[in-house]
Amino acid sequence: MPSWVVDVLRIHKLTDSIDRLVLADDLLVDVPTQFLKVGENERISVDISEAKTAYTGGVCLCGIVYANGDGVALVSCGGLLCRVPAVLENRQMVFVSVNKSRRRRRE
Repeated sequence: MPSWVVDVLRIHKLTDSIDRLVLADDLLVDVPTQFLKVGENERISVDISEAKTAYTGGVCLCGIVYANGDGVALVSCGGLLCRVPAVLENRQMVFVSVNKSRRRRRE
């Protein structure tokens, strides 16, 4: 399953407790700020998997793929949305893990 380490380009505050992260590589993820607080230009990792795996920190969302098109899949995680540049099977249950990345930017 796909995974990315990308920069946070913009943050849109949807509610007091939900941020929409606009990321490099055409990724978009809604995250509860209670579990993950990031700033613009920070690096985060996004992992998609079919099984919930052990993770430390960050947030793990469970969702259903509800649309595919032009190499992009849309995932609904109980009202939180994710857009990932991957082709996933419609109606497939996936886990979306979002964490701060320890990988440094290449200068």
